[in-house]
Amino acid sequence: MPAPLPLTEVASTLLRDVGALLARVLVAWLLLVFHVWDEVRAGFSHFFGPKAPWPLSEAITAAGLPMGLALATLLIFALSGVVAAFVLGLLTRVAAFVLLVVMLSVAAVASVDVLQETAGAYMAVACTLLLGGPGHISLDALIIHRRSQRRKSPPKYR
Repeated sequence: MPAPLPLTEVASTLLRDVGALLARVLVAWLLLVFHVWDEVRAGFSHFFGPKAPWPLSEAITAAGLPMGLALATLLIFALSGVVAAFVLGLLTRVAAFVLLVVMLSVAAVASVDVLQETAGAYMAVACTLLLGGPGHISLDALIIHRRSQRRKSPPKYR
């Protein structure tokens, strides 16, 4: 049986894991409340309601990018996936990479300093989760733990 870990190491690991959980959930909540939800509603009403203009697609087109409507739809689907992945802790590094790419694009195209600062803050969290991982309080950790347990168990013969 392996020797127990010192209390300081256990506390450090626990704090790191709780910090990763808080970062994931807080960023997911901020994305959902301040960015994704309003755009989902506006996009839904654009496609399924009376043809109201969708400000996000118009802003993308005004920035000089082609296919503003398609890019806006893709952006909202990507950010919705990031929110779900961060809350669940599932495919966290992939979601962090997607968030990093989206926010790099926003920072490159945005002409308003506030948007660039917001994108920079999201990029910092995305880099932290990309490099540090989701922590032990996540579905990623549970899946990895179960896979390692399956590999350690002796093969079952019939």
